[in-house]
Amino acid sequence: MENENNYQGWKNYETWNCKLWLDNDAGLQDLQREWLETAKNTPINPIWNREQTTRFTLADIIKEFVSDNNPLSDKATMYTNLLQSAIDNIDFNEIAQNIMSDC
Repeated sequence: MENENNYQGWKNYETWNCKLWLDNDAGLQDLQREWLETAKNTPINPIWNREQTTRFTLADIIKEFVSDNNPLSDKATMYTNLLQSAIDNIDFNEIAQNIMSDC
């Protein structure tokens, strides 16, 4: 069975790096709290409980933020593909769970 926490206690380097950058800026720390409040106020999904609805909604918010701020998203290059591959490896649910635990 593969170890779930392979890099600095996180699933992988990409997840750790994303959360590191989200935490290293006061504005982004405030934004994380705003995202969490938005996710908490989302109506409960009939398939999930409150915690799951909040976590999955928060993960989607974070993923959208990261994707929308990709500086190479409008270019077709090898570097764009490499960056998108790294973004695709981020475990946004793990980041969401961490934000929920910290707040």
